[in-house]
Amino acid sequence: MTAHQCADCLTLYDASFGDEKANIAPGTLFESLENTYQCSVCESPKESFVIVEF
Repeated sequence: MTAHQCADCLTLYDASFGDEKANIAPGTLFESLENTYQCSVCESPKESFVIVEF
């Protein structure tokens, strides 16, 4: 299983949960997010996220 993690604050974006703070519905793939997406915790840009496996 994979998710995307903010390299700055370690917040995870898991498509199965989406991002409630940013009004992103569960099931939304990270790749489908707008390029303007920011971490809902520290506001780092989408480019700051890295793929993690667990």
